[in-house]
Amino acid sequence: MIRFIFLLFLFFIPFGAKKFLFGFSTPFANFYTLEYVSAFFYASDILILLLFSLLIFSKPFSWHKDRLGRLKLPLVFLGVFVAVSVLSVFSAAYPAFSIYSLVRLIISILAALSVFFVMTRGIANLRDIAAAIAVSAVFQSIVGFLQFISGKSMGLWFLGETAFGPGTPGIAKVTVNGEQFVRAYGTMPHANILAGFLVLGLLAFFYLFLSEKKPTLRVFQSAGIFAVLTGLLVTFSRSGWIAATVSTFTLIVWEFFADKENRGKLVYLACLLFVICILLFVSLSWAISPRAHFSATEGPVSDRWNYNKIGLELIVSNPLGVGVGNQLFHTYSTNLFGKYDVNSLGQWQPIHNLYLIMGSEVGILGLISFLLFISFLIFNNLNLFRISDLDIRISIIMFLALLVLGFFDHFLWDLQLGRLMLWVVIGILLGVSFKKDESPVKFP
Repeated sequence: MIRFIFLLFLFFIPFGAKKFLFGFSTPFANFYTLEYVSAFFYASDILILLLFSLLIFSKPFSWHKDRLGRLKLPLVFLGVFVAVSVLSVFSAAYPAFSIYSLVRLIISILAALSVFFVMTRGIANLRDIAAAIAVSAVFQSIVGFLQFISGKSMGLWFLGETAFGPGTPGIAKVTVNGEQFVRAYGTMPHANILAGFLVLGLLAFFYLFLSEKKPTLRVFQSAGIFAVLTGLLVTFSRSGWIAATVSTFTLIVWEFFADKENRGKLVYLACLLFVICILLFVSLSWAISPRAHFSATEGPVSDRWNYNKIGLELIVSNPLGVGVGNQLFHTYSTNLFGKYDVNSLGQWQPIHNLYLIMGSEVGILGLISFLLFISFLIFNNLNLFRISDLDIRISIIMFLALLVLGFFDHFLWDLQLGRLMLWVVIGILLGVSFKKDESPVKFP
């Protein structure tokens, strides 16, 4: 029962099905800020709360049996981060939305703890988790590709898909020779968020491929890699492309030196990726080339630079933070948008940087505690010299891929599906970090 609910939750991470509850009193609203002016109850909330409740109240569960070993220090910093986030509510100009945002953050942390408990109790392992994420990524890639070639949504509103067509205002598009094409969204609220999930799906397939002992199954995994790379390509998310490239290169190099016995599979995988990339580039170079460059005068680039300057000023002027969930409206109310020439309604968006938006909302102490938490979480594994463990390698690389994305966007902090991606991967890293020399407590 718990295993089924857990795997179902992982599969449904990218599905944004939700129920509107009520609206908040905020200074402004636009197409980009729907989730900043309204309260929703997500379908994923049901699965998270049910899963966590079953893990807590099941008879075999006992807190004193959790031997955390080297995880104690990272969890202390996590506790500090949560405490500071709670206190930041008292600094918020819009406390109602701040409380709602805090609840969303806590639910995401409960998801991470659920992943940790499931893994340490032997209910599911990393291979099960990777399979669920990989299958979900294939589904999202198919939906995204169909959106791209049709130029409209697929009618999957009941799964959280955004309803859009060629003329829908605010929808992300790519322009090729004066003609606009809709970027793939999947069932997510933006193409960049889909790209983030597909990067995780790609790495999940790499893990399955490298750990697979049956050659026949690697054929299906190869097909899955092709599907996910195609989906990632038609998101036209440059941050997603960068994260995928960096994480893939890191994995190949690390794997080459860490596991000599796996070099045959690694060469096979590298050749497969080379062939797939050539095929996709030949087929879609007309759409890729105009997108595969950056310019300082480009709207998305210049806007991100201005958002970063806003974030730095907020952190310096509000070292205790402006309150979780309040950065956007505090920026508007203090006219920082105008100060940095961010003047149109469509540009009034959150800081597109995970670390700056976090620091601006929960303050310097909150940001430092989070950075210390993730640093100890990563380096504890490296210090254990367990680089021969593929589970450790892929978990760290998944996490690093999201941290790279964090330099370019805000969804890992303030949007439901992005938060779930970040905290589920944190839960995976917590699970594989659990000391191997201590037998996990299993359900009978």
